[in-house]
Amino acid sequence: MKCVLLSGGGGTRLWPLSTKESPKQYLQLPDGRTIFAKTVERNRRLFESFTVITNRKYRQLTEKELTGCGLADSASLVLEPCPRNTAPAVAVAALLSDPDEVLLVAPTDHYITGMDQYASAISEAERLAQQGSLVVFGVEPTSPHTGYGYINHDGFDVKAFKEKPDLDTAKRYLAEGGYLWNSGMLAFKAGVMLEELASYCPDILEACKKVLSGSQAPDNVLPLNEELFSQVRAESIDYAVIERSRRVKVVPARFEWFDLGSLRAFGVLADDGPEGNRALGEQVVVHECVKTSVFNGSSHMKIVVNGLEDVIVAVTDDAVYVTRADSADQIKDVDNWV
Repeated sequence: MKCVLLSGGGGTRLWPLSTKESPKQYLQLPDGRTIFAKTVERNRRLFESFTVITNRKYRQLTEKELTGCGLADSASLVLEPCPRNTAPAVAVAALLSDPDEVLLVAPTDHYITGMDQYASAISEAERLAQQGSLVVFGVEPTSPHTGYGYINHDGFDVKAFKEKPDLDTAKRYLAEGGYLWNSGMLAFKAGVMLEELASYCPDILEACKKVLSGSQAPDNVLPLNEELFSQVRAESIDYAVIERSRRVKVVPARFEWFDLGSLRAFGVLADDGPEGNRALGEQVVVHECVKTSVFNGSSHMKIVVNGLEDVIVAVTDDAVYVTRADSADQIKDVDNWV
C-alpha cells in the first residue's frame, strides 16, 4: 500500500491560530508536534511509500515537516498551483500509481488516537480494496454532531450517504443506530478508482491526464502545470464518485477521530478544567468562567479571562478573536470582515 496525504486547505476556520499562509495542519500541538507530523508518524508505522499533495505555497512548510519526520528524501511531493478540492487530487494520485497498487488517501488535519484500532481498520480496508471496493472509513458517533456527513450502513455495506444533518436529525441517527461519521479517509486500488472516475466524472479524469502530460517532475517533486490545472473542474471525491459508485464499502473504525475543523473542535486537544473550561498554550488564566475555551498562540502575551460563559478566545502575536461558542464557525468568513 501507498499512503497519499492531502495537505491543502484555506486556513481560515481556525483563524487566527491558522491562516492562509500557514493552515491548521502545520499548527503546533501542546507536545510541540504539528498535526501534519502526527499524521505522518501514525502512518509511517504502517506504510513505506508516501505521496503528499499540497498547494505549492505550502511547499516549504511541508518539506520542513517531512524533514522532521525523516521522509525528506523518500516522500514524493505533488504541488497544486490552485485549490481544486479532492477529486482532482485523488485522480492525480491514482494516475501516478500502478493500477494494482492500493492507496490510502488521508487528510493531514485530522487528530486520531488508538493506534491498534487504526492499524486494524487499515488492514480491513486493504482487504476490501484488494477485492475491488472503494473503501470509506466510518467513525462511531459520540454525539449528535451537525458538522459531519453520516454513513448509514449494515456491516461493511453502505446503505446511504447522508449530508450534514440538522440537530434533530443527528439525534435521530444516534438513537436509531446504524450510522457512522464519514471520516473523509479512503482506500482503493488505483485502477479501480480510475475506472470509477471514468464512469462518473470523465471530464476531471481527462483533464488530470492532460495536466500530468504537461508537467515535469524534477527528483521527487512534481509541480502541476498551472495553466492546465486551473482548467480542471473543482469537485470533492465524495460528490464526484463515492456517493454515486456501487463499489463502495465502509470500515466501521473503532479509533478516536476528530476533524479539527473549527475552534470548538480544536478544544478536544485541551484537558477539561473546572466548569468545563479549557486552556491551550502558556500564560492563560481562566477565572470564574463556565464552558470557556482559551487558545494562546502568542509568544509573549498573558491571557486573562474573567466571568465568561460559552465563549472562545483565540490569540496570536498578530490578532485576537473573541466569539460566542455557537458562533465560532462564522470565522471562515473573516476575509469579508477585515
